[in-house]
Amino acid sequence: MIDAQSVVASSVLGPGWSADNAIDNNATSPWASEGNTSPQTETLIIDLGSVQTVDRVALRPDGLYTTLFPADFDLMVSEDGVNWVTVASETGFETIDDSLIIWGFPPQNVRFAQLASYTSGSISTPEGSELFYVLLAEMQAFHAAQTESAIQLTW
Repeated sequence: MIDAQSVVASSVLGPGWSADNAIDNNATSPWASEGNTSPQTETLIIDLGSVQTVDRVALRPDGLYTTLFPADFDLMVSEDGVNWVTVASETGFETIDDSLIIWGFPPQNVRFAQLASYTSGSISTPEGSELFYVLLAEMQAFHAAQTESAIQLTW
């Protein structure tokens, strides 16, 4: 795993739901987007601090609110934060627990990894309306797997 240096979210529910929670290696402190009356595109972008060779991105749902994990989303990577490559797309994704979920892809030079959530679950309010949120316990990127190499020595 590569320790992310910083993170930026499109929105935050409040102080206890900071985007930094998504990179703190603590599955019990999730990031949450602000609630909306309809699904909104929400993004979370992690900065690895420098370009790294990456071949996996992982997301961990929040254990208490698994229904608020993104259902329709893209995972994208970028060297410069401007030009993005989609490495995984999900539609109708469902999770039942807070296990780490890993998406693999061919090795890419990556400084930034982005989750773009288009649809997530909702919670009923006491007033009877529905509010849509994105909750995510952790987002991580992983160094590309090393391949074995050999050399031949001749005397």
